[in-house]
Amino acid sequence: TIPYKKEVIKYLSYISPDAKKIGAVNTVLKKDGKFYGYNTDVGGLKSMIESTGVSLKDKNVLVLGSTGAMGQYIVPYLADMGYSVTAVSLDDEKPYNDKVTCIKGNAKDEEFIGKLLSQKFDGVVDFMYYTNQEFREYYKMFLDNTKHYIFLSSCRVYANEEVLVKETSPRLL
Repeated sequence: TIPYKKEVIKYLSYISPDAKKIGAVNTVLKKDGKFYGYNTDVGGLKSMIESTGVSLKDKNVLVLGSTGAMGQYIVPYLADMGYSVTAVSLDDEKPYNDKVTCIKGNAKDEEFIGKLLSQKFDGVVDFMYYTNQEFREYYKMFLDNTKHYIFLSSCRVYANEEVLVKETSPRLL
């Protein structure tokens, strides 16, 4: 996670084009005594979007948690792909380019989110961390107000019913 995704770069012999563009590495491979750095975050999201067969190109996408560990890399990527992006964060943020609108606000404030969702985005990419109860309340609101809702937080897929969370652990839904 941040800051390690950035700090590791100085130790690498090679950085993939995506990782170089993003400025962060989440996968390191040691081969022939050299370290190679890659970033699979953006590629993973791209593959997930493409696998649905639905194109969001030239459509409006809302990104919640846009300055977080993944959001800060996904926003420029989506903008470069031609998406119009509304990026929401608790932090002040400068737009990456003219395809990005940055909004400072609390994505867990129901009134704030309700106003945003009234704009009828074609897709929502959500990097927020929710408690079990929050997620049960929020995901329905997103599903009811957008065509495509992508929630990226493997930590929150599972319910807090076990101390050690495994893929076999009970899920939130």
